[in-house]
Amino acid sequence: MRSATCTREEIQAWCAGSADRADRLDLAVEDRETGAFLGELALSQIDPPNANGSFRIALVPDATGRGIGSEATGLLLDHAFDRVGLHRVQLEVFDYNPRARRAYEKCGFEVEGRMREALFWDGAWHDVFVMAALRSRRPRGCGPRQRGGHPGRPAPVAQ
Repeated sequence: MRSATCTREEIQAWCAGSADRADRLDLAVEDRETGAFLGELALSQIDPPNANGSFRIALVPDATGRGIGSEATGLLLDHAFDRVGLHRVQLEVFDYNPRARRAYEKCGFEVEGRMREALFWDGAWHDVFVMAALRSRRPRGCGPRQRGGHPGRPAPVAQ
């Protein structure tokens, strides 16, 4: 999937083409009030025999710093653990994004490793942290939904 500059129609078409895939779930994050696109997230590389999968999220710049990412992450983890039956969900986060790392930690992700200088971005080498959340060690209800909800919500794009 491309960046958050995709049109709603492009996102819907991509998701519709992925609807029958059992190894991934792609969702859009939209504003509850306006329906505006705030970002996207995915649970991918679902491996049923080992009960694990990978996670990623990308929000538009105006959606950051408002707890939307934590809420969306928490909702996706609820789905991954309670509906899909996964035991472990992992992700990668770059060293230049400490805000994301804190949000992931709030949702129960723990750093498991560091890949030194594994990403070349914007003319410099960056470390990549591997993090994972386990069903048995995850705090319930990360994100603002504990405090009465938030205007951002993950929503399936293709029906």
